[in-house]
Formats: sequence, structure tokens, C-alpha cells
Amino acid sequence: MIFERECGATTPFNTQVSLVPKGQSFSPRRYPSFLSIGGQHALAIRWIGERALEVDLPKTDRVFRNETTVDDVSVAYLSTGRGPN
Repeated sequence: MIFERECGATTPFNTQVSLVPKGQSFSPRRYPSFLSIGGQHALAIRWIGERALEVDLPKTDRVFRNETTVDDVSVAYLSTGRGPN
């Protein structure tokens, strides 16, 4: 799940990604983000295996959090800045 947050007038938007099991409703408390970057972005995220994701990050904004594992799923990050296909 890709979503955006704004934490107030003095804090800019950020884009976050959470892994939500199939059939479950999204809850940021139950499924906290594993990726958080500054700005508003349409990210390219691909499953590259049964338990592996690949995330294409934009080149320009600050990365606040980028976990490499979420439960039993590995996450690889690219920095091509191509965005979604």
C-alpha cells in the first residue's frame, strides 16, 4: 500500500509504503510503513519473487526509512527514478 502523510503546516508531505496481507484492511498502526521518503511520489514497486520486492526510488528526495526486510519479505531498492511503468 502506497500512501501519503502530511504532519502539519510546517512539515511537507511524505510518501510511505506498507506491506498489507491480501484480504486485510489497511491500518498504519497494524501495518507500519517500511519506506518513508520526502515529497509526493508515484513509486514503481514490483514483486521479483514470492518473498521479494523491488522499489524504484526517486533520485531527488530524502529517504527517512528504508527497511530491507518486512516480516519474511526482502526489499531491494533501486535509484533509477523512472517511476511506475
